[in-house]
Amino acid sequence: MFWRLVNSEQTRSYDGGEAVMLFNPVSWATHRVAPMVHWVVEQLRQEAQTQAQLFEELRLNGEDPSALQIHLTAALAELERYGIIERDLPRADA
Repeated sequence: MFWRLVNSEQTRSYDGGEAVMLFNPVSWATHRVAPMVHWVVEQLRQEAQTQAQLFEELRLNGEDPSALQIHLTAALAELERYGIIERDLPRADA
């Protein structure tokens, strides 16, 4: 299963250091999010990815894998709850 941005062209962010402001074009709301959430948005802006692909990118930083998995799962859940990302199941005809 892949994750993808619902509207990558209109999803905007402002990185203020410790927190990032993320504009949600689906609801027209602005959310204050952690840098991890912003990182996920930027990765998915490039292309749809699986959680495993995102995790592998994070592991290159050498941080605790179990903590990274927890933070990544939470970031994906937060973005899905806001409606900014969605699950994109592979099609049988692809």
